[in-house]
Amino acid sequence: TNIIQILGGAVTIIGVVIAQKMQSKEGKKMAIVVKDHDPEETSPLIMKKGEILYGERRATEYSGWIWCTHPSGTTGWVPEEYLQEVSDSPSSFKSLRHYSSFELPVQKGISVEIMYTVSSWAWVKTETDAEGWVPLENLDSETP
Repeated sequence: TNIIQILGGAVTIIGVVIAQKMQSKEGKKMAIVVKDHDPEETSPLIMKKGEILYGERRATEYSGWIWCTHPSGTTGWVPEEYLQEVSDSPSSFKSLRHYSSFELPVQKGISVEIMYTVSSWAWVKTETDAEGWVPLENLDSETP
């Protein structure tokens, strides 16, 4: 997770507004994990703004994501809104911002801060400063 900590400050992405009330803790958007998230991913895709990736639209339960391969060979889901199609190169996408596909393993009952949301997922931060993606369906912003 050292890579995630290094990129954590650089990943400045504007997410979709959540149409839910959020518990406030010092002005932060807080939520409780209501379902464990145990990702299978072992090596997240990490991209920098301006990089070119190979991408394909695949069927997934979450809309708005493209399966991408980074020039380094790592693969992962990237929000479609973070990519721009390269017109002269089929299946090529230019990254519009820094991004990591790191999914954060979380346990039911812990409190997390929601940093931003995109296409049914939230980038969250735990009380121990671990950061990563968690499906919104695993969070409840109205639980104390």
